[in-house]
Amino acid sequence: MKRFNQNHQGFTLVELLAVVAVLGIVASILFGVLFTTLRGSSKSESLTLVSQNGNAALNQMIRMARFAKTLQSPDSCYVSAEQTSVATSSVTLVNADGGTSKFECSDNTISSNSASLLDMTSVQTSSCQFICSQSTQYDAPQLEIQFTLQRKSATGIIDTSTELPFEATVTFRNIQ
Repeated sequence: MKRFNQNHQGFTLVELLAVVAVLGIVASILFGVLFTTLRGSSKSESLTLVSQNGNAALNQMIRMARFAKTLQSPDSCYVSAEQTSVATSSVTLVNADGGTSKFECSDNTISSNSASLLDMTSVQTSSCQFICSQSTQYDAPQLEIQFTLQRKSATGIIDTSTELPFEATVTFRNIQ
């Protein structure tokens, strides 16, 4: 009969399997934490990108509308006593210097005189409209700007979908 040497050093199969199982559990926990961190960072980046684009476009439209000399299209915001607002996808303003500015919602963007106000490689509009309202024909017209921006889909395993609504109401100051 053969005798096994009791001083033989090494690991048994059970010990090796236990170490592999523990390492697998630790690795899965670390991967989960890393994935959550990357996802949060990407979501934050997306929110910042969409927010900056939307605020820049909104501020430019507000500034131009507030100091516009006349409203060219729609002709009037006051239709009748029953209908005091007009919803449209474009607005044309005559600036104080006599030039015109046309804001238009089309092709998933907002444009000013055919130039996009948005970074079209990163964001797009999912909804957009202008509502021109006037309580009476003697009141100053108001332009309500409403649009929703979303980040264009990016490739990768991390979800970066972001959608933010933007809205502002502007009272024309210099309308004649």
